[in-house]
Amino acid sequence: MKLDELESKLGVKFPKKFREIYETGAMEWLEYSFEEFQKVRDKYINDPKSFMMIHGEFEPLMFSEIPERAEELAEWLSWREEDEGEALREGVKLVPIAQTGGGDLHLLVFDGETEPKVIQYQHDDYDKPVLWGRRLILRDA
Repeated sequence: MKLDELESKLGVKFPKKFREIYETGAMEWLEYSFEEFQKVRDKYINDPKSFMMIHGEFEPLMFSEIPERAEELAEWLSWREEDEGEALREGVKLVPIAQTGGGDLHLLVFDGETEPKVIQYQHDDYDKPVLWGRRLILRDA
């Protein structure tokens, strides 16, 4: 899946810097499914221009994984709303772009501003998600 296809499927536009890096070819490997990537993995691991981190604390998601992970995140948030009475603010859209080794997600937060923000959502911790330099994205339900 190409970035344009992903953006169309999700109804968002990725940040300018993300797109600039993508357009250099450094993120080409994210277009593969995980199974396809396994067949060509060495090509990208040995390519110094590839923007990748495999088996590290921050692992980018393959573009084909992102819609499914977004659905999973929506389920987690619905549980949070039921349990804690907190929901996303109106107009906020979350798009997972990476995960940690423990399964926490790094998300782009689209809220109508010019550039999305980045947060880490700790999936098994009911503390509010960490948001760098911005106010929280949750409201009381």
